[in-house]
Amino acid sequence: MTQEQSEQIEQCYLSCYRPLLAYARAALGREALAEEAVQETFGIVCRKPEEFLAAENRRAWVYQVLKYVIQNQRRVQARAERFFSASVEDTAPEALGSYRDPPDPDLLYGDLAKTEEYRLIRRLTEEKLSMLELSQELGISVSACKKRVQRAREFLRRRLRL
Repeated sequence: MTQEQSEQIEQCYLSCYRPLLAYARAALGREALAEEAVQETFGIVCRKPEEFLAAENRRAWVYQVLKYVIQNQRRVQARAERFFSASVEDTAPEALGSYRDPPDPDLLYGDLAKTEEYRLIRRLTEEKLSMLELSQELGISVSACKKRVQRAREFLRRRLRL
């Protein structure tokens, strides 16, 4: 990269950094991810100075690169979340290894353990109640019980992804 190319990229960085950061923050929702996306964007600009300098509207070119970087970050996050969810949901307890004292979920999840959804799922998993037994205990139909359990699982997934 020549000195002139470097100066032009630096000028773009100084003028565009804050607006790009605001755009990335709005798209990704987290400051650290937004900063990483903007830095990756300017890394690409530095690796492709000829394309950047040849662009008719350099600012628009940089925004387009940032848009693709954000899309890639979202894909990576979604893949990691799917992997985590699948590994948590599909792992049999014996596959996790043996240990003497299992951790107390009430202690691990604090205020989450006080929710009705948590108690419902815990009754199904720890007490091994069937849907029929749980529905009779709650005084609702089996299909209503299944729906309630489905909503409870979704609620807990959202809360645990924070």
